[in-house]
Order: sequence, then C-alpha cells, then structure tokens
Amino acid sequence: MGPIKGDDKTTLFETAFGPEKEIAWSDTIQGKGWVEQPAYKDGSVIDLGLPEQSAVYLRRTLHSKQAVALTLSLGSNDSIQCWLNGRVLLENNVNRSAAPAQERVPLSLKAGENTLIMKIVNGTNASGFYFRLQASPLGPEVTAILQKPSDQWTQQDRSLLTQTHQGLAAESSKTEFLASPDIWFHPMNLTHGPDGCIYITDFYREIIEDYSAIPRYLQQQYGLIHGKDHGRIWRLTHQGSALSRHANLSILSHQQLVARLASERVWERETAQRLLIEHQAGEVAPDITSHLMADSKAESAINALYTLEGMNALTPQAMQLALEHPEWSVRRHALRVGDRKAPGDPIHEVTARWLEDITHYVHQPRLLIQLALSLGSFQGSQALNGLAYLAHEHGELPWMDIAILSSSYHREDSLLGRLLLLQPTGSSLSERLVEILALRKDALQARKAMAVVESLAKGQARQLYRAMLASSLEQDRPIDRLVMEAPQAPDEATLEEVERKLPRFLKALNTSDEAETSGRDLFKDHCAACHQARGIGTMAGPNLDSEFQRAPETILRDMLFPHETITQGFETVHLEMKEGADVMGLLASESPTSLTLRFPGGSQRTFLRKQIAHIHEYHLSMMPAQFASVLKPNEAAAIISFLRQNEATP
Repeated sequence: MGPIKGDDKTTLFETAFGPEKEIAWSDTIQGKGWVEQPAYKDGSVIDLGLPEQSAVYLRRTLHSKQAVALTLSLGSNDSIQCWLNGRVLLENNVNRSAAPAQERVPLSLKAGENTLIMKIVNGTNASGFYFRLQASPLGPEVTAILQKPSDQWTQQDRSLLTQTHQGLAAESSKTEFLASPDIWFHPMNLTHGPDGCIYITDFYREIIEDYSAIPRYLQQQYGLIHGKDHGRIWRLTHQGSALSRHANLSILSHQQLVARLASERVWERETAQRLLIEHQAGEVAPDITSHLMADSKAESAINALYTLEGMNALTPQAMQLALEHPEWSVRRHALRVGDRKAPGDPIHEVTARWLEDITHYVHQPRLLIQLALSLGSFQGSQALNGLAYLAHEHGELPWMDIAILSSSYHREDSLLGRLLLLQPTGSSLSERLVEILALRKDALQARKAMAVVESLAKGQARQLYRAMLASSLEQDRPIDRLVMEAPQAPDEATLEEVERKLPRFLKALNTSDEAETSGRDLFKDHCAACHQARGIGTMAGPNLDSEFQRAPETILRDMLFPHETITQGFETVHLEMKEGADVMGLLASESPTSLTLRFPGGSQRTFLRKQIAHIHEYHLSMMPAQFASVLKPNEAAAIISFLRQNEATP
C-alpha cells in the first residue's frame, strides 16, 4: 500500500498510519489501497521506485500448521519497521542501500494464520527492500529462550544455548568447577562413576616441581617427595544425594543389559553397551531396536544405535528409525554410521534415500554441518543437489563452506554449475571451487568447469573464473602466482579505437526513457557484480545511487575510460604473498597487523601482514576497459538511463 507521502523521513517513520495494528484489505490511505505484487520475488532485492519522502506498507499472510520458529532476513532502503500479528519485531530508522541480510529477526508463528506487516520509508534517491523467510537455525526451543530476559534463563536454558552455538569463545569463569583450601589437592582426571557421581583422581603432593628448578638447600629443607606413596579419589555428588551400592553389571542377563541402555546414568549406559558388544548378543537385537522408537530419549537411542552397529546387527529398518527420530542429535549420529558404510550396503542405501529428501534438512546448525559432511560419501546428482542447497540456504553457518568443499572432492565442476545456476554473479564458495580446480591442473576437469563458467557465470565473476581456469590449461604459466590478473592500462591503440566509437555512444544517449527497463537487466549482467544502484548489486566498487546528479556524458566517459578517474578508497591493491597465490583486490580496511581486501561479488578476506611479502598499489581501475567492445551504444545508453532515473515510476 502506497506510496504515502509526508514532509520528512523521520515523521513518516514515527507516524502510525494504521496497518501496524489492524486494517482491512479494503481500507485505503491517501487514496492508496492494497495492490497484489506477484512479481516481487523472495530472496531478491526489490526496487520499489518510491518518490522522495514517502513510505509504503507491505503485507504478507503466513499460514502454519503448527507453532514454529523461523528467521526473517531483511534489507531496506531506507528505514524499516516490521510487525507480526500487531507486535513490533523491528524498528530501524537508517539511511542505506538495500542488501540481503541487513537485519535478521526471529519469527515465532502461531498455528493458523499470521499477518506480517513491513513498512519501508524512503528519504532520498533509490528505495527498495529484501525479504527472505527461512526456518530458524536456532529452533523453537532456543528462540523461546532468547525471547526471555537473560536474568530469567535457567541452567537448562544456558546449556541448550551452549549446545546450539557453533563456535567457542574464550572467557574467564566466574567460579571454579571445584576448589579446595588443601594445598596437597592436585586433581588430575575425572570420570563418571557407576552411581552417577563424578570421581576425581587426586595426585596428592605437597609440592609439584622439577628438581632442577629448586636449589639444593631448599630441596633438603622441604620434603619434595612427601606423599609419593599416596593418592586420593574424590566422589563429587549432588547435595544431599545418598550413597548407592556398587553396580556389578557383569552378572546381569542380556535382557537386563538392554534395559540399562536407557539408564539415566552415563556409566551404566556405556557399560551395558560394551558388555553387549563383547558378548555379541544378537538374540536381543530386536529389543535393542525398540530403543530407537520415536518416544525414546536421545541418549538411549544413540547408545542403541552404536550397540547394534558394534554387534553387526544394525538392520535397514533400525537405521530408518534412527534417521526419522524426532531428536536431531540421533539423526546426526545415524548419518555418521550410514556414511561410512560401503556403497551397496543396505545401511548405505537407506541413508542415501533419506538424504535425497531436502525436507529432512532441518535447521539445526550441527545437523546441517553433518549433512554436508555425510553427502561427500554418496555419489550421484542428488548428493550434489543437497550440497548446493546447503550452500545457498545455509552458507553463512561457520564451517559450512569447509564441509561442502571436503564433500565435493573431484566433483567441484559439477557443484560449481549448480551454484552458478542459483547465483550467476558468483559467491565466495564458487570462487574457492574454481581456485581448487585451477590448482589441481586437471585439464579435463578445467575444460568442463570453463564450459560451465562461460554458460552460467555473469559479470566480473565470469572474467575472474575464466582467468583462473585458463591458467590450468597453460603448462608454462605458474598457477601458484595467480588469483586475479593485475589491472592493465589500455594501450594507445585501444584508446584511439574507443575515441572513434565515442560519437556513436554519445548519440545513443538521446534514446527514449523506455530504455530504463532493459537498462536494469543490463546493469545486473554487466555491473551488479561490483556496483550497487537502486538496491541492485553488491558493494565491491563505488555505490552508484547518486549518478542521477551527474551528466550522462560524464557517466559514459567513466564507463568507456575507467582508468581516467579512480574514486578515492577504491584503489587496486596487489598482495605478493610469502607463500601461495598472490591476491588482487580493493583495499577495504587495514590495521597494524592485517589488511582486508574486497573482491567482485562483495566478498571480503583478511590477510595478516606477516604473511605478505610486498604490497603494490595500482592507481588503475579493476573495471575492464572493454565496454566499448562489449556493449552496443544503445545498451550503454540504457544502463545510464537506469542509473539516472530518480523519480518513481507509477
């Protein structure tokens, strides 16, 4: 609904026009009603074309069969507000160009119908938004915890958050796990005991020190070997827990050991598992399989799974139960068991069929990483489809790119094609796949990848990938020194040729405004890999939102002669590394210890100064000086017309 005009951006942002709480489909604001927009595609930056100092409301009805936690990935140009069922989710009064994932909002849908309202406020220049709905990688349990104040979190809440988080952070503990005023206390190890308590071995020495570090007269004064014939074992219990009698599981029958697989005590579960495997108690395999049923606890099901595997009694039916268990941790362990079986093994085949269905790819980070790792053990197009899906939907997860690369060994060219179908302008993972293919120097695989790049890649990604792959096909060219070609100033002959073509390009600037539509598509193909304009593209090079303020002849000159003027802050930097490949990019930032370069496609990478042999700066543009040959005059005019469009189209 909109555009809704106002005096200034802040007033528009702060004014509630009605849809925030409740408004019928038939209601209007300033004579504007709700209009369906089927062309708006989720996962893409949408150009709204709003006038300056105006706002628009966007409405989406979400139906859910049950209560579920999702993640809403948003971007906006400029300000953004968001409500779910009348409750505020997000408010951010900013000035920026729209890009993917500028905001990530947890979304808790109720069963049935949910109404999501989004308000975009435009100040000046371009306007747009990005919208993508994803199943939450955190899950409903974690989302519910995060919605509570942190001072209300229980120990169980904190434990679940720790399990969900993918990384480790160094931090100082506020309290010791165990402390004692006894100077002879030197804990060395701990383990679970049969009674469910923790047992700690104590080295029990007054002094622990190397003799060579203590003067002889002090050695005689202090008893350095006091306690050498002693040691202590401590039993750490819950407060008030009673001393239980010792459990001797070796006297139990196989049926009784099966029951202990579901014990609440770790020691009993592990000991029962060990004894059953040692006895190869195949006659109780059906009873062990019952622990894999959906109503079983995760720890019981995992123990049963590995017990069956150790007894060589794991059947396809039992494996299917493990893969369909409601607890993600059980499915994760089932994948570990299934992916190490040889092709042709029934367990391998069950796992392969399960992996083919991406609806099983639930949004739990550690399960998703395991999926990426397990897919490497399976051949065929379905496994590659799964890897491409994980890269596109969950590539932002820590370690996901490493897991996918390890699973695509000697299949990089096939995976590259799938990734470029999803993202033709390239990605950091696509670039790493091309780099691996180039370094391997497998001519056949390089030619296959080159064909994929020529067919599917667009913009700067095509130029970069083509150069990297070409090196592996030239035997006399050292691939270990190539990542990107150094920018070269055009020679006199090239400049003269462009000057001869210039009048035709200038004449084409008088084309009609109908060129703006085709200009948007041409901008996406030739410019969006490095530049952003009106919410389209990436910010590797200068932002072009303000080009409407410049004369079309000046813009044309910059396109055809990119080396004449270099925007400050976008100089090309060449890093000559001490080891490995040289790197070419735009300097994004630097510190006393590192440099960060920005590459076509918007990706960034940080390099430590101690790894760099020399730094070379070029006052040349990374933009190719080939547009006079690549673009026709009317195409260049169309791009310029698109860049100079400022007022909204009705």
